[in-house]
Order: sequence, then structure tokens, then C-alpha cells
Amino acid sequence: LPIHSRDSMDMAGKLPLALKALDVGISPQELLVDCAQAGGLHGRGDGSLVGSDGHAEGIEIKGAGLKSGKKRTFAFKGIRVRGTSWKHLFLLGREREPGGWTSARDVDGCIWLGYVGRDRYKQALK
Repeated sequence: LPIHSRDSMDMAGKLPLALKALDVGISPQELLVDCAQAGGLHGRGDGSLVGSDGHAEGIEIKGAGLKSGKKRTFAFKGIRVRGTSWKHLFLLGREREPGGWTSARDVDGCIWLGYVGRDRYKQALK
């Protein structure tokens, strides 16, 4: 992915999440990741999680690189609650650039994956 491109930085979070989901058996029909930067098929969100009943809940995906001089510290910025409707927040910290971007094996050991629900995130902000 090209360095310092806004679209590339967006995909640097979305692509590893999609690869990891496929690797653990989550189908593309269950985790819908919008490849658009903003205002794509899923509106203002980054995609949706779809339950077995067909109900979709919005997701937000944030990626961040390793903070300079730190071993496992990432600075996630711009996580908005006001004016958004996401229910699930996925955090992807890039420890180093993977050798490739085509499989979960490529990103294993390079990407740290975190998750928090909207309610818990809002509680943490208080």
C-alpha cells in the first residue's frame, strides 16, 4: 500500500480485519467492509456486522502505526461518537509493515487486533 495516502491508511486497517475475519471463518456475508473512504455503501460507517437474522449493525475500523520509540503502543485518533451510529469498534495496530497484504498469514505478527463495543467505549470516555 502506498505510504502517506489517506485511502491507503484507511485500507491498512480494513484489509487486515477482513483477512483475519476470513481466516477465523467469518464470511463476507457476516462482516461487510466498505472499501470507500467516506460515504460509501454503508453510509458514514466503515461497514456492518450482519447477524443470522439479517440485522446489520454499523462498525468503525481504526488503524494506527506504532508510536515512535515504543514496542507496543499505538495512537488511535479521530474516534468519533457524536454524529455516528457504529456499534462495534475494531482497532488495528500495525507493529511493522507486513511482507504482503493477501492473506491472514501475511499480517500475522505485524497487526494487533482490538475490539470494543460502543457502550463500553462511551463508558471509558466518562
